[in-house]
Order: sequence, then structure tokens, then C-alpha cells
Amino acid sequence: MKIWSFTTVKDEEDIIESFVRYNMNIFDGMVISDNGSNDKTLDILKKLKKEGYNIDILVDNSQYFDQVVKRNDLLQHTIKKHHPDFAFPIDADEFVCTTKKTNPRKVIEKLGQDVLYRYRMKNYVVNGKEDENELFIPTKLKLLRDNEEDKNHSYKCIIPKNIYKQNIFLEMGSHKATFVDDDREMPMIYLEDLYIAHYPVRSKFQLINKVITGRLNHMSLHSRDEGFGFHQFEILDEIVKEGTISDDTLFQMSRDYSLLDKSTKYTIEERPINIKFCKKINIKYTIKGNDDKLLSNTLKTSIAIINHMREENKNEHMEYERYKNEFLKVINSKTWRYKEKIVGFFQRKKKNES
Repeated sequence: MKIWSFTTVKDEEDIIESFVRYNMNIFDGMVISDNGSNDKTLDILKKLKKEGYNIDILVDNSQYFDQVVKRNDLLQHTIKKHHPDFAFPIDADEFVCTTKKTNPRKVIEKLGQDVLYRYRMKNYVVNGKEDENELFIPTKLKLLRDNEEDKNHSYKCIIPKNIYKQNIFLEMGSHKATFVDDDREMPMIYLEDLYIAHYPVRSKFQLINKVITGRLNHMSLHSRDEGFGFHQFEILDEIVKEGTISDDTLFQMSRDYSLLDKSTKYTIEERPINIKFCKKINIKYTIKGNDDKLLSNTLKTSIAIINHMREENKNEHMEYERYKNEFLKVINSKTWRYKEKIVGFFQRKKKNES
């Protein structure tokens, strides 16, 4: 059985090594597309590949990012090149886990092929008391926020071969999928034995960098969903006002991350994920975040977005000029002039008859 994941990453140097070392205990291979990272993410990936990990690294130098388009392109790449029995759309801050005391792969291998599977995302939070010298994220972050949320928001997909062969489209966030060629309802099963340990907030530097670059890209999209990423706009407001975020805000935003309803009841308890089945999880290449990079990353992302918009305008102008020239060729042709003469003849004839 072949189990592959596919991921787009950008500026994930604090977690990318943990992500690969942990999840490669489950997957046969990982497709990872680097979307113009300004930090050491791509360098770390290359070192891990050289170390022997089965990583298919793609380099996307355009820092302009449309998640839905790129994620579906990556799904097609994974299918056509690697032909997995199961494909996992997964982000760099997500770690596949099981409620059983075993390797999650054993649970996956028992799944059938005829339905789309959805499994729960569970958020881990920071409280400012973490050991910043601990660089393996599942060991550093142990506080689990447990709550009930809308299934469409807090679940992600597992895609069997029999489903992706029918031509599917992954929706925003890979929370669900639909058939492209018809209106059939997607057959789905919700899994209880598998879940994703989600580490969206790992430090103050990481959160600020994620919010600034993420919101710049989101605001530049013509097709953006105005409600998507609402929680990040709240954080951005404080960054703009204060130039940073407080320790209290860091904990609050980590605790409330992605909650659709702030009145949702939840618990926070120490419950680190099981790593006993893992091999080779010693961190070698990860470094701590550097606050000096924040301005640099913001400027690089802004410039990339501006250049992309300029290129779009240039292409639209070229399309206009091309169609204008084609139109002029038609109306200046002999055939067009004959057509005008014929039309004019019948118009005059009709006028004289009346």
C-alpha cells in the first residue's frame, strides 16, 4: 500500500523539520511545494531529502498564493506521478495521529477505497511557558484545546484512489471535496480513530510573520472569501496598532485560533501526542525565529504581490491589443467591405421602395 501526502509551505522553518520527521513514520512519501519561502524552509527540505527522506520537492517562486488552485494542482501532481492508494492533503503544522497506542499507518491500512474520509483537527496552544530550546514541536507544545466545532470547519480529508480517480475538486482548506463532472453527493465517513494534531501557533515571531504575509496574500486575491481567515485579521489589527503582540494576546489567539464562535465551550489540558512509534526525530537543522526577518519578509511578499498584479494588467492589455488588431483586420478586409456594400445596397433599395 502506498500512502502519500501533499503540502504547500511558506516560511515554515520552525516546524518543517518536525513535520517531515514525524509524518514520514506514517507516509511512504511526501510531495512538498515551497511557495517562495523567505526563510530556511527550502534549505531544510533539501537537507532532509539528502538525508534519505522520500520527499518530492517542488519549487514555486511566485510568492502570490491562491490556496485552492495550488492545492488542487498539487493533488493532480501527486496522483499522476506517485499513484498513491491514499492521498493526504496536509499542512506543515499538522501531524497525523491516532487515539490508539500504535502507528496511525496501521489504522489507515484498514480503510476501504470507496468513500472520502474526514478526520478531526485538534488544536494545540501556547501559554508562554514552553521551553524555547525544545525544537521538536510535538514535544515542545503539550497543551491540547478540546472542543466541539462545525464539522465542515474542523475536519480534513483523506482521499482514496477510487475517489480521486473520479475527478474531484478540493475545497478551501481541504475540509471536503466535490465531484467535478457531476452533481453526485460525495460519499463520506467520519473517522474516530484518526485525528490531526494541529500546531497553528508556536511562538510570537511565527504568529506575527504568518499573519502579515498571509493577510497580504489574501487581500490581493480577486476571488477571496471575505470571511476566510477572520481570526488573523483580528491579530493583524493589533500588530498594526502596537507593532507587536503581547504575551496575553499570544495565548488568547492561540487558545481561540479558528473558533467560529468565541462562546464555544472547550477544555485545555496537557496531552502530548504519542511519539513512541517514531524513529529519527532528533532535530538537526531547525533554528529559532529571528525578529529582524519580519520586515524583510513583509517587504518581499508585498513586492511579489505588486509584481504579480502588474503582470496581470500587462497580460490584460496584451489581450485587448490582440483582439483589437484581429477586429481591425476583419473590418478592413475586402470581404467586410463587400458585406458593407451589399448591406448598403439593400438598405437603399428598401428606402426607395417605401
